[in-house]
Amino acid sequence: MKRSLLPLLGVLLLSAVGLTGGPALVTAQTTAGAPAPPPIATPTLSPEHEAIAFLVGEWITTSEFPDGRTAEGRLSYRWVFDGAWMKVEFHGDHPDGRLWEAHAMQRWDPEAGAYESWSFRADDVPLHYRGSVPEPGLYRIEIEGPDGGRSGIDYHRRDDGTVYQENWAINGVERRITLRTTYRPVEEEAGAGT
Repeated sequence: MKRSLLPLLGVLLLSAVGLTGGPALVTAQTTAGAPAPPPIATPTLSPEHEAIAFLVGEWITTSEFPDGRTAEGRLSYRWVFDGAWMKVEFHGDHPDGRLWEAHAMQRWDPEAGAYESWSFRADDVPLHYRGSVPEPGLYRIEIEGPDGGRSGIDYHRRDDGTVYQENWAINGVERRITLRTTYRPVEEEAGAGT
């Protein structure tokens, strides 16, 4: 009896795929012994996204706090939704001994004529930044706080392939640096150990 049910099960699966186009069923059928899917094509980026594409990659970060403490982390920037958004993921060890994690999504918003960045952390409400490229190789996002002060992050592309990030805050007229971070490509780190 089991032998006679297998062809029926196969017909049902094929019928379901034909009727629904269900990706879960197609995936189940194509993963057994099938070659790996082709690599994802590089998206065609708008000129605004090209201006911040220097951030894309896998990075090892070293952050320095104003009190001199440092922390290491791992950071990833990649295009998602065919280049419409840049996804950011960060994991590190905070000097206070706690896990340091942040996620963000950013894009060019043509209606606003500015970049927008949504930043998410477990211990805070989502933050909505607006951004610009004031000069080639510099990407800046900023937000106005409830007290009228501003804070932001400047990302500087360096000629050696690294990125320098400077977090800052302005209360009144004084601009205060709250964090300095250097990004080194993961490949560079892997090569340093050999």
